[in-house]
Amino acid sequence: MSPPGTRDFVACNHLRSYKYYTESILKPDAFVGFPTSAYNSFKSGSGFPCPSGGCPLMGHFADQYRGTTNQKFYLNTGDLSSFGRWRYKVTVTVVGSLNTQGFFHVSLFGPNGNTRQYQIFNGYINTGSSYTQYIDVELDVGALSRVKFIWNNNIINPLFPTLGASTITVQYGKDGRTYRFCGSGTVREEILQTLNPC
Repeated sequence: MSPPGTRDFVACNHLRSYKYYTESILKPDAFVGFPTSAYNSFKSGSGFPCPSGGCPLMGHFADQYRGTTNQKFYLNTGDLSSFGRWRYKVTVTVVGSLNTQGFFHVSLFGPNGNTRQYQIFNGYINTGSSYTQYIDVELDVGALSRVKFIWNNNIINPLFPTLGASTITVQYGKDGRTYRFCGSGTVREEILQTLNPC
């Protein structure tokens, strides 16, 4: 029961629809719908990147889509304004002094700015292995110019391992453009490593 003088209020996110629509006019590429059968499939990368005929845009430019209409499409939006998101597939190949328990993040840089750090993996990191994650970033950075890698231990490790990203491949969902970045060496935890185009 609510305290006196307060009311419970539950609202559906459909109340944001006009905000999504308004933002889609200014940032149409931030509302790309990917074709797949279910949201769980979308999260694991089904429908990515867009097929050769393109993907529909949610919002103001939805009527420009000329592909199959008897299909489900999925996308993610932000929790708060701005709601638009740009979807990427990020694959990181890790090198290091030894395998370790931990997690690592990647941020993307381009002419329009940079994204925050996005977690790519959390668990037992095997050096020489590759890890892939789909991320929905908050900014259209434009053509990628570099990426940054940072990692942390999940537990205190008295062996003081070092890790690095030997390569990071980033694919843009809307058109399939792929960028490849190469790094050298390894770093201690919480030290940023910058990777430039190979």
